[in-house]
Amino acid sequence: MKNKYDLSIWADNHWIENENAWLVWSKENILCHFDFKSGKYELLTQIPDTSYSRFRLTPYCMKYHDDVYCMPAYGKSIWIYNTISYRFDEICIHNSSNVLLNMRDFWEYENKIYVVSNGLGQILEIDPVAKKIENYYHLSNSRSISKSVKVDTKIYSLYSELGIIYQFDLVTKEIFLYKLPDIRRNVNTFCFDGKNFWLSGFRKEIYVWDKEENKVTILDNFPKEFGIYDFSKETDGVANCITDEYEKSTFAYLTVVEEKVWFIPYCTNKILYVNKYTYQLYVFEIDEERETKESILERSSLGHKYLLNYVKDNRYIGLFSIKNQSVLEIDSVELKYKYKQFDYHISERLIKECFDLYNGVFYEGDIWNRVVYNRMMQLKDNNIHNIRSKSVGSDIYKKMAYNIE
Repeated sequence: MKNKYDLSIWADNHWIENENAWLVWSKENILCHFDFKSGKYELLTQIPDTSYSRFRLTPYCMKYHDDVYCMPAYGKSIWIYNTISYRFDEICIHNSSNVLLNMRDFWEYENKIYVVSNGLGQILEIDPVAKKIENYYHLSNSRSISKSVKVDTKIYSLYSELGIIYQFDLVTKEIFLYKLPDIRRNVNTFCFDGKNFWLSGFRKEIYVWDKEENKVTILDNFPKEFGIYDFSKETDGVANCITDEYEKSTFAYLTVVEEKVWFIPYCTNKILYVNKYTYQLYVFEIDEERETKESILERSSLGHKYLLNYVKDNRYIGLFSIKNQSVLEIDSVELKYKYKQFDYHISERLIKECFDLYNGVFYEGDIWNRVVYNRMMQLKDNNIHNIRSKSVGSDIYKKMAYNIE
């Protein structure tokens, strides 16, 4: 596990191709490549969004042929990086209401790319040859989407209000609305196990929806030690195991790995999994993930438990542990886990881009700023060209964001 002052690359998803993965470092909006065999991350290039803050501008990505599509959350455009020419193209998105686009679910189908914008409540159809949006399909103008999944030729989009699901047919483009029975509370995430949909919301409850019979089964036999942490400044570091209903979502992610449905916490304290045939619920214990008051207060920008990075080989679940600043990989077959440590390689191109982007002004309290500055000095000492020469003493403004131990 990492020291809190080590460089830590975290992402909101990994797009996996065999032993390779593409991802965006969500903190800095930097496109990266990961090699599972060597265990090395390569930080490639700054995504050229001009927004002041780089935090989660385009944090989700997918690869189509030689192009990596970087999808916006807080950003305004889709940025497409060609892995051959090393150049970016931009797709601007019509967003007259200036809502948060949050485009986190996307698929390729019949040589087109379909992307769900949670904020717009729309599905966008992209022509990847022309690199333009061909159609916007409106699901709802009054609600925002919380999660979408693709099943065969249909996209299902979940709206948190009282369990509404829109079905979009990729062939006919028809839209159909489902109102889930027996769910009178908000739900916010779901997945599909090959037969049934699994959903969760803001309570100690799991919902299993059989679409064909339009029947919902509710699982509420949660363990007594299951509870939620307070991630505010007033925290005592102890999980509240008494409350049954929460202001924040019970789980951040649901994912299916063979016969198990995994429930990954947002602010709750236990990873759960359920056998999709027997509905038996189990706790996956990880001692290193128990929080304390100190571990919660040490967090800066991410006040929750995990990010789901990948599911690989229908067996391995890669989570980014925010507490331990490391990738936590769960073996869903052996029911074991390990923390993985990786090496980072930073391209010279990226160093030059960041030096120009920061205009020669670095903040000593920021780990990434220190890495860029030190690498820039090394390149300068080695007579690497195209880095602007400046007087270090007069041009670098050092600002302490926190005390370095």
